[in-house]
Amino acid sequence: MGRAPVITWENLDFYETNVQILKRNNGSWRHPPKEIKIGHTLSNMMLKTLDKSKHEGVNLWKDPRFCLTCEHWRDLMFERKERMKVVVVVRNPLDCVRSLRRLYKVEMNEGLRLYEQYHLSLMKCVGKLPYVTTVFEGIMTDPRKALRPVIKFIGEGPLGIDYDLVKPKNWRHAGAEHDGEYSMQVPA
Repeated sequence: MGRAPVITWENLDFYETNVQILKRNNGSWRHPPKEIKIGHTLSNMMLKTLDKSKHEGVNLWKDPRFCLTCEHWRDLMFERKERMKVVVVVRNPLDCVRSLRRLYKVEMNEGLRLYEQYHLSLMKCVGKLPYVTTVFEGIMTDPRKALRPVIKFIGEGPLGIDYDLVKPKNWRHAGAEHDGEYSMQVPA
């Protein structure tokens, strides 16, 4: 059976800012830095990203690197007195490792280490924020059921209750071929 193309979308400005945060702290998605420090330059880049990436007053991001940088975005938004809600999508660790291996030749031990590091970092951050959790496999099998608590949590606000996510011009298509990964477009 052939593989379908990945249909995931990332805000390009948010993605690039997270890449720079990791890079300027001598790290990357695959080799996260032990500690992240945000100086004046990165802080200004983050502020510009916040202002530029709003859609009808809401920042909507999808980037795995956010797990590593969350506490810095949180602190910046708190300084600006902006609210932040986080949607955590939990995926079976072995499926994540399999995907990392297929796409990036990541070995199982490294993949499990990354999974743990990303999730511990994210949970350290969201423990102080309003958040909701949903399961990746649930989105795959019954998106309406899996996303119902997410939509209730986000509220009707500017995004409305619509299963089609906005894909502005500054979002990039992030992916290669896959076998059973999710689509950000949920059928009506």
